[in-house]
Amino acid sequence: MKFSSLAMSTDVAQQKCISVKKSFFGFTTTAFFWPTGSQLKCEMLYYNTEYANLLLQLLRSKGKELEQVLAQPKPTEDFNGGERLDCSYSDDGSFVALQLFHYADFQFFPRTEVYYFYGTEAQQILDFLQLK
Repeated sequence: MKFSSLAMSTDVAQQKCISVKKSFFGFTTTAFFWPTGSQLKCEMLYYNTEYANLLLQLLRSKGKELEQVLAQPKPTEDFNGGERLDCSYSDDGSFVALQLFHYADFQFFPRTEVYYFYGTEAQQILDFLQLK
């Protein structure tokens, strides 16, 4: 998936640790996590609404609280689900940006702001979401 196709791409690109390069006459956009030089990958994950609270806890937790959330059973993807989690993460797993959306009236609306995780927390979240 293209970095620019994520709704949160503008917010992520404004982070000081992200470098964005355009090529091929501006048609191709590539983003990098500059501290490690790792290219960003992008995913849209879909979940049933029953996982909304777990996903909200995941986004809003840090430290010990995050460890408790990560100890819970992993959510199961459901392409027909009413929740969409947009993910942008570095290839080396040291950075992840997440934003949760909710489906209503035939479109997805942002449920949260963009949340950023770095280092070990980012790697743990990627493992939990089964992206690495």
